[in-house]
Amino acid sequence: MKLFLLSLCLCLAVAAAVVPRRTRNREQFSKKDEELLKLASFKRVFKDEPVPMKSARLTKDMVRPKVTPRHADIEVKQFQTRLDHLTASDQRTVEFQYFLKKEYYINDMGGIFIYINDGDVFTTEFLETGLMHDIAIDTYSALVTADLRYFRNNLPTENAATDNLRFLSAEQMVADIGELVEEVRDELNAPDANVILWGTGHGAALATWARREFPDLIQGVWSSSGIFNRTLWTNEPYESLSETIREIGGDECAEDVANAFFEFEYLLRTYEWFFVEESLDLCIFIWDFYDEEMAVASHGLIEMIQHYFEVYHFHGVRNFCADIRSDSREEAFVAFARWVRHVFTDRTCLEFDYYQRVYLASQENWEDVQQLSWDGVDNMYPLQSRPALYHRCTEYANLPLTVNSDSLFGRLIQQEFWFLYCSDSFYGEDYDYTELDDAVAALNQRFGGTQPRITNAIYTNGELDPYVSFGISETAEDDTHVFNIPNHFKSVDLHSISAFDSEDVRQVKTEIAEIITRWVSE
Repeated sequence: MKLFLLSLCLCLAVAAAVVPRRTRNREQFSKKDEELLKLASFKRVFKDEPVPMKSARLTKDMVRPKVTPRHADIEVKQFQTRLDHLTASDQRTVEFQYFLKKEYYINDMGGIFIYINDGDVFTTEFLETGLMHDIAIDTYSALVTADLRYFRNNLPTENAATDNLRFLSAEQMVADIGELVEEVRDELNAPDANVILWGTGHGAALATWARREFPDLIQGVWSSSGIFNRTLWTNEPYESLSETIREIGGDECAEDVANAFFEFEYLLRTYEWFFVEESLDLCIFIWDFYDEEMAVASHGLIEMIQHYFEVYHFHGVRNFCADIRSDSREEAFVAFARWVRHVFTDRTCLEFDYYQRVYLASQENWEDVQQLSWDGVDNMYPLQSRPALYHRCTEYANLPLTVNSDSLFGRLIQQEFWFLYCSDSFYGEDYDYTELDDAVAALNQRFGGTQPRITNAIYTNGELDPYVSFGISETAEDDTHVFNIPNHFKSVDLHSISAFDSEDVRQVKTEIAEIITRWVSE
């Protein structure tokens, strides 16, 4: 068996040498790193006895969005919108779907609350639960949500070929929101009802921009952990996440994380593919031959840490640090891998194959795109669908890097990885990220970045959110309110007021309810 594996590895190495590839400027280990490696003695076996873990597990139900209404009183409706709002001569229209809950609505008394979904992460959950649902009951208001264009059922083109995705932009989405507002008002026979938009992440930004574009249609907006500022490359999210780990878990935890990612790269560079595969329960081992393979894995592991913190917040960071604590430098990766297997147990295996991801992102048939929005091997977080990745590669950007940064997460995620991911998925050799840089600048100028200059707005941020610096943390406009919530990550305020809320979270939710109730009655 050993002879077979050795022969296999030699054959693969030879094959990789002859397969034509783009030239890689691979970053080599420094002299200091080599000296440290001489001291390392990586353990190749796991302990048989179970290790007590403080971290709670994550299940698919806790991570995946709820997309199916639980109650029959949510109606599925249609509205018309233009295929291309930006070309006056193009009057073609398409029909999109939205969801309406009018159980609590009383005409001439209530408002209309519209939840703007966050790209791939579509959900109907907030029509049936959450803070705005509770406010709707108290104010006799209707609740509405819809997919953005190009997602799930709102498909404006016959397929997802790259040229057909050209109508996917923030400005087109904002125009769709204006059409949706008018349609819902007509449906409810409520031309004067006050409309309040809310959302999280990218959806929060779209809601805010719609308020800016249609102040006569939209009375107010609530942005929960909105992402407004755009940049091409950024180190900030991973540096912020690293600082959170250091502040809450201490220098020892920060060192454990840094060592784990250092060892992860070292193991791959020294052809310990099968050991890494076994440690993390990977679907297939990671090739050291190609830097994009290692970058995908590094990015996936960081995202898993972030997902966990977004669910369990301050206490999640403390438990994470307790569980990855290692007795010596050479055990850091083993301890981290044990945490990954424990927390993300509700899946078959982890898929970190770059070429599989490019294949999935390259599917142009809508049926295939829809099926592949969530990974077929039951990963605990979604792969970006083709439309979401296209939007990121052509306008949204904010492409996170670990190279040349102060983060704890190694140096495998470089600019070239994102360039290859976008070019391999859409344009091939014709992809030019200078056009993306121009699109980012145009988007910031069009909608104002972190200064949209609108009234009647609420901006809430979790102070531990790695993307908090991309949100709105201060404002001077009339009837605008900023709440920065300590010890929490993103969008903890979306849910109903609970006995489990901290005093800070409860206070913010109470003030949000008071403000929105006032807007409905004005």
